[in-house]
Amino acid sequence: MSGSTWTEKAAELGRDGYVLLPGVIDAPRLNALRAFADSIPLEHKADYPDADIDVGFAPHSAAVLDLMDQLPARALLQHFLGEAPVFVTAWQRVALQHSDGGVWHQDLQREIWPPALNVAIYLDDVTPRNGPTLVVPGTHVLPHPEFDRRVQPKQTAVLGPAGTVAVFFSTVWHRAAANTTDQPRRALFIYYRAADAIRVRRAPDPATGQGWILGDAGPLNEHWSG
Repeated sequence: MSGSTWTEKAAELGRDGYVLLPGVIDAPRLNALRAFADSIPLEHKADYPDADIDVGFAPHSAAVLDLMDQLPARALLQHFLGEAPVFVTAWQRVALQHSDGGVWHQDLQREIWPPALNVAIYLDDVTPRNGPTLVVPGTHVLPHPEFDRRVQPKQTAVLGPAGTVAVFFSTVWHRAAANTTDQPRRALFIYYRAADAIRVRRAPDPATGQGWILGDAGPLNEHWSG
């Protein structure tokens, strides 16, 4: 991509909390990353309610060293995280076949400041039916949402063919949609932080009924201009 295109993508990421980069991973690297993902067993759940065992943390390996050194979407990471973004962790995440998807949440928002960036590498085509990530644009500047699966105003499915890279602020409201197909949908998620990021005291997750909810703005009052 040209410098002007990266600038436009950075503006989009800053505005919406996520950006989609089709075709960033070429076929040879995609095949190598698929083989790497196949070697990672799914042994963990995400740390929110009603999660499936669909997470596999990547062990230290040559593939991880490559992700540490050859950063996907390097220009975006450097724009927001400085010249030397720091690798945090990587895991394989699979939308299991006939699964209900996850609940709305944020990642790492109570641990790292400024927020980390999450680089998702699509190992399979991501379609409306196979468990795409849903996001609510602009919510990366809001507190934590309610842990539920309600339809959010302006929610957007982040779709793309295999080899696509999607970059998310870890704080954007997101969840996996239901996978109604007979096949799992695979992706690698890699987190990077700024070299001078501050680790903050982790607050507890919101109790049921205490997370933020998006809704109608309500009637105007005398102090509103329109």
